[in-house]
Amino acid sequence: MSDATDFCQQIKHVVLVASSSRGGSSVSMEMLRHSRSLLHFRGEINPFLAAAKLVYPHTSTDCDALSAHHLTPEARSVIAAEMATDAGQPGRWPTNPTELKGLASNIARRLKIQWPAVNFEQRSVHEAVTHAASLTPPGQKACPQSIQDFQLALAERLPGLNPWFYDLDPKAITAALPDIKPPTSAPGPNIIEEPPFVLHQPWDLAKPKQLGNLPLLIKTPSNAYRLPFLRALFPNARVQVLHLTRNPAAAINGLVDGWRFRGFHAHKLEQPHGIDGAPERNWWKYDLPPGWRAWTQRSLVEVAGFQWRSAHEHILDNRGDDALQIRFEDLIGPTRHRIFERIFSWMDAPLDPNMARIIQTGLPPVMATERPRQRRWFARAELLEPVLNDPRVAHLTNALGYTDRATWV
Repeated sequence: MSDATDFCQQIKHVVLVASSSRGGSSVSMEMLRHSRSLLHFRGEINPFLAAAKLVYPHTSTDCDALSAHHLTPEARSVIAAEMATDAGQPGRWPTNPTELKGLASNIARRLKIQWPAVNFEQRSVHEAVTHAASLTPPGQKACPQSIQDFQLALAERLPGLNPWFYDLDPKAITAALPDIKPPTSAPGPNIIEEPPFVLHQPWDLAKPKQLGNLPLLIKTPSNAYRLPFLRALFPNARVQVLHLTRNPAAAINGLVDGWRFRGFHAHKLEQPHGIDGAPERNWWKYDLPPGWRAWTQRSLVEVAGFQWRSAHEHILDNRGDDALQIRFEDLIGPTRHRIFERIFSWMDAPLDPNMARIIQTGLPPVMATERPRQRRWFARAELLEPVLNDPRVAHLTNALGYTDRATWV
């Protein structure tokens, strides 16, 4: 673990992946996570901010927005300590009792974030991790299949860990744990990490030398409203913004699907909202933009359009000069190798062989509400049309370069 007292000062290079929710950032980050030229956090940074009480409803902004003025010495200290225990890279499955104990300790800590209302005893966690790790190839790098098998084995041994709140194949959950049914509400009264939760896997913490030499990638869609805050958090770092865009029909449609999905609970509201089409009235899903209260009695597709528009407007206003705008469609398209080469060149980071292999083979769906397919939004095209034609949405659509609807996939 790096020194928590000066973690943020040690970081010399930060890349903020800025996008709207359902804009493809999860898939993009999962691909970039395979590069040994970069540092990452296990998941999004909202739990770090929650530890410093810099999330709704504790801040004066009444939303997800944060400025440099929110970065008090106390908040900086808390956030730095949390980041120091998380920054790193994916590791290999344990080969000895010491590594196994470290993995169990890390998982026990993450479980407290994911399930704050559940008391997982350390001994039970260690026993579950020991069992689950016995099913993995020791010493080998974790792959999607071994991570899924490991997660399901944990759920089998830890009552209270509902696998439906993780990014797992529904068919695999049903086959392995048929008695556990998909939930119909939030995982608990308090949310620290937004579901679908981060999958548990081996993780190598960053070494001090890496902090000063490797770019640290940070992805959380709500960071669209925190760019000045994050720049202030890393005073000695070059801060770049990778602005990830996606055509509005696909992104807004994805937001509508997510609001109706069993996950993505972000904010427990003090008063129920009246959003027409949203099934859970006490929860606001995804990012909480400034001015959100004016939308609590609108239709769900209007709210989704507002969330998409607001995020990109704030990114454009605050991304600065050292920014690169990339279309998500290009990152997963046939020319993706050229696009990733452009990104790594912009970051001044080598595109290592492991990253090149992932670009070639691709990844399974990440954080998907259903199986991905091109133009999935066509099924909701008539409902989306009024929102897409809203002058503010249409203006932003053109500003982001999506003038030709024939290219929207």
